[in-house]
Amino acid sequence: MKKIIPLIAIFCLIASSVNAQKALSIQGENVKDGAIYLTFDGKNLEYFPPDKLDSKKNVAESMTFSLKDDNSCNIYLKWINPLKYKLSWKDTTYVDERDKAINDFIDLLVAPPVTSLNKTENAALAEKSAGTGRGNYNPSIDVNDLIFNSTDLTLLYILLRSYNGVINSEFNTVTDSLKKLDSLNSINVLNKVDLIFSDLNVLDDPTKVLATTSAKETEMAHIESLYKEIESLQKFITTTLSDIEIIRDDALYNSYTKSVISSFIDQTTKTISSNKNLTNKLKPVIEVVKTSIDDESLIAATKGFYRIKSIGFEDGKKLQTTLSIVEFEYKKETKEFSKKGEVLKKSLIFQKYDFFTISVSTGLFYSSSKLKGYGVSNNENGEFTVVEDDIAQNSTAPALFLNFNFGIGSRYFAPLAQVGIDPTKKRPFMLIGAGFSIPSARLAFSGGPIWTWNQSLDNLSVGQTINSTTDLEKDVKYKFDIEPKGWYLGIQYNF
Repeated sequence: MKKIIPLIAIFCLIASSVNAQKALSIQGENVKDGAIYLTFDGKNLEYFPPDKLDSKKNVAESMTFSLKDDNSCNIYLKWINPLKYKLSWKDTTYVDERDKAINDFIDLLVAPPVTSLNKTENAALAEKSAGTGRGNYNPSIDVNDLIFNSTDLTLLYILLRSYNGVINSEFNTVTDSLKKLDSLNSINVLNKVDLIFSDLNVLDDPTKVLATTSAKETEMAHIESLYKEIESLQKFITTTLSDIEIIRDDALYNSYTKSVISSFIDQTTKTISSNKNLTNKLKPVIEVVKTSIDDESLIAATKGFYRIKSIGFEDGKKLQTTLSIVEFEYKKETKEFSKKGEVLKKSLIFQKYDFFTISVSTGLFYSSSKLKGYGVSNNENGEFTVVEDDIAQNSTAPALFLNFNFGIGSRYFAPLAQVGIDPTKKRPFMLIGAGFSIPSARLAFSGGPIWTWNQSLDNLSVGQTINSTTDLEKDVKYKFDIEPKGWYLGIQYNF
């Protein structure tokens, strides 16, 4: 024991130079019922478990959660407008260091002792093409006849009335269709779409999402029915024009009339194509908002929280998911959501809860033991004979310890159980004991019984004559002895 006292003093000095550490953390943040709840206010991310609804805590840059039920967890977030904030996740699965520590330690232990809202694309809007008037006719007409929004169509209509006085019946039908097409084409779809974008962007209450998206889908259906009606009129006018002569006795005016109408049809085609491009970008935006209220929490106290992610991993693994939140803003001029920048990035680590936390440490131990050994001696005739002897050992040696720590939240005391191995000898010691650590100093003391491998003879026996010591070395076998060979006192540091 005289040797161990100065040894302890030396390691106490070493430990005192180590910076103070936090209390031994066994599991990180415990998660019950396989769910955690997050809130985000545009800047800060907070969480609380389902059994502590009034205990919100900030989520650290890297935070560990221990799952008590199984290897899966649902993540819920208090509703935020998905057009303003986009969440993305990056998952990485890796071996749990606790399992790795145990496996690495066992590999040493069993070694033979002898050998060793997504951004929407910008929609270009087609401008109305301004027509060029033809002729200098100033007939006296009724003001109610001026019902075309298109200048070309108006001038054409005046021209025909002035030229012939009476328009043939076939063209009257075409004229009615042209009037209706012109009226529908003048509807400002751009403003309607802009209002839908704006109304969705200002949503801040999940209870209004369903009614709002339903209303916007109805508006979209009306716009799409408008497209169908326009396309039907275009087809009718084009087909009818090919079958009639506008002014039967004047080919020049027939040609001009058809040219103006065809030009107008082309212009309406461009307008509808541009509007379709814009409304096609609006559809997924409505869907994003609509689906943001899927999977609402079934717990009454957490209504308004929606599942945004589910994670799972195999036994012996951990899962790290990196959450990034990017802010977007709506640009009315371009009808798009543009990225303002990343406002938050957090790393959430999920592991299986266990009563122990595992650590591997190096240290020294002092032991007093008695071991059986075999050797040779010379008899009266100068021959080598096999002899057996007990070898008493009182020594200090380094060891590798596998610690099972009980975290009780104290910086100054934490109980532990341990298994140790001294791999530096031909017959290494195995140590099993208990003790305590001082987490703030990264220092631990422990003690317990020791075991080792005993020598035994295979073919030779005690007292037998042999030719050389090599014969004995080849015959000696090692077998683990289940009877303790003594006791040890250990000290570990910087674990």
